[in-house]
Amino acid sequence: MNLKLILTIMIFSVCSKAFALYGARPLKSGEHEAVLSLHLSDPQNPQYNYFCNAVLISPKTLLTAAHCIEVMGNEVYEATPWLTYHPEFVRVNVKGVKAQVSEITFAPSYFEVLGFGGEDLALITLKNPISTIAPLPIIKKSVLKIGQSLTLVSRQMSAPTKLIKKTQYQSSTVLVTDGSASGTCLGDSGGALLSNENGQWGLAGILTYQGEESCERKNTVSFFPRSQF
Repeated sequence: MNLKLILTIMIFSVCSKAFALYGARPLKSGEHEAVLSLHLSDPQNPQYNYFCNAVLISPKTLLTAAHCIEVMGNEVYEATPWLTYHPEFVRVNVKGVKAQVSEITFAPSYFEVLGFGGEDLALITLKNPISTIAPLPIIKKSVLKIGQSLTLVSRQMSAPTKLIKKTQYQSSTVLVTDGSASGTCLGDSGGALLSNENGQWGLAGILTYQGEESCERKNTVSFFPRSQF
């Protein structure tokens, strides 16, 4: 199955907030602030706004799902890499202020391998650093154990889950979490899979939605961010 093709067909129900994470609760004030939303800012296409999530990993750097950038380019501009050429059209919502983007880069393997073998990750660089939110550290992959309790965060919602599978696909590490009680819906891509070790939150993966409907009850997939490209 070509995951990227399916995602391309589906993505533009993403503006519906009704499908943000099933089995979830709203975030409390100040909770998981490093998980932010991405918006298109193009006067020629005002009908588009929110389209995905992203996770702050340094004061000027965020990780998101690569298919978010690819599909928005295809949908609006009929060109897959459009937003990498024109990052000024992307904004990051930081506590109600739309921060400007200076660069967007796809993971090198994203277009090289079909399915899970290509890392569904993209790196976003901001024009100015964010000083009001603490970035999330990327945890060590070795600490992730089957059966471990983890947390899904997307669109100002949070849900508990458990790791049920950790698989290596060429250069990409894919984490699968139990979807029986909670999981992602269409529009949750780019959100965070979080681990809490001794009270310290860390990033374990970037969420990607793999269903064919707006909100299928199935296992959640995330990509472990092994590098900053």
